[in-house]
Amino acid sequence: MKRRVLHVYQDFFPKRGGIEDHILTLAQAPSDRHEHIVLVAADGPVTRRETVNGVMVIRAATYGRYYTPFCPSMPRWIKRLRPDIVHLHHPCPMAYVACLSARLSAPVVLGHHNDIVKPRALLKLYLPLQQAMMRRAGAVLVGTQDYLDTSPHLVPFRTKCRIVPYGIPLRQFTPNAGTESLAARIRRAHPGPIVLFVGRLCYYKGLDVAIDAMQNVNGTLLIVGHGPLVDDVSQSIETLGLEYKVVLVGPVDDATLVAYYRACDLTILPSIYRSEAFGLVMLQAHACARPVICSDLPGLSTVNVDHRTGLLVPPGDVSGLASAINRLLHAPALRRRMGRAGRRQVEQLYGADRMARRIEEVYDSLAG
Repeated sequence: MKRRVLHVYQDFFPKRGGIEDHILTLAQAPSDRHEHIVLVAADGPVTRRETVNGVMVIRAATYGRYYTPFCPSMPRWIKRLRPDIVHLHHPCPMAYVACLSARLSAPVVLGHHNDIVKPRALLKLYLPLQQAMMRRAGAVLVGTQDYLDTSPHLVPFRTKCRIVPYGIPLRQFTPNAGTESLAARIRRAHPGPIVLFVGRLCYYKGLDVAIDAMQNVNGTLLIVGHGPLVDDVSQSIETLGLEYKVVLVGPVDDATLVAYYRACDLTILPSIYRSEAFGLVMLQAHACARPVICSDLPGLSTVNVDHRTGLLVPPGDVSGLASAINRLLHAPALRRRMGRAGRRQVEQLYGADRMARRIEEVYDSLAG
């Protein structure tokens, strides 16, 4: 009999984001020891059961959201599903409340995906709940050692923490004739060279820094993704008069995303807060053999090795980001060398199968 692993979070595919993609990757990983079920919040007051890419998903009835969904039936679902292991994904206050309320004896694994930075007013209310869940958890998963070492929330629970780097399905980012043809069309549609940003348009991504930096870059910035700040980003582009060199692409499907990586000369991740703790998009760019310029933040600086797979710049440094972009745009041989190094690094350290095996070892150590 396989052990039943229940993932609890607030959102899931088709909504996209680093945590949502991570849960999907982990739940889809082949296993002869574990089966995965996902419990998340629905979009409204009706509970739905469905199968997503072979994974059973329960979307619990939700009665509004204010930084976290309000799902009063979630504790009942946790009990009803009778999991052998509960895998919570932080940050999600509702998941904590549901798990603590269910009073299960099953071991709990807590995936600490990032520290909460904003809103500061709610953080004081949330910290006692987070600490209670940390005490309840049998293991806390953290992406990198430097993030653990610098997190005030993790250090008190260091003995429970397990370093498990994230991983991506490499086959998804292997180019084919279709993606190469689309990449060529993208390059023809935009004045080169092309700088690419991929991610949610939210407060910690540093998009204002990237847009400001493009004033001093001779090229085009393509912004792939969507998020709560899309109107603000659009306004910033218009205010600076950069419509001709900064393009809001919007969300794209997986195959098209690979084509954008292949079309670009380099990828940037100019995040300004430690809410960005790892940067799966950097793995994606590296898997497509593209160098990355990112902020020198804990976690990011482990994944993107300075002067080997890309460059690091101080968070919020507009001139530093522009200088780094220009440096790589004027050095095609260096870009190719960094891109190849990034691809080798993903193959060696950040494959989805490797991540799944290490997390399964954590499950096994707790379940006995």
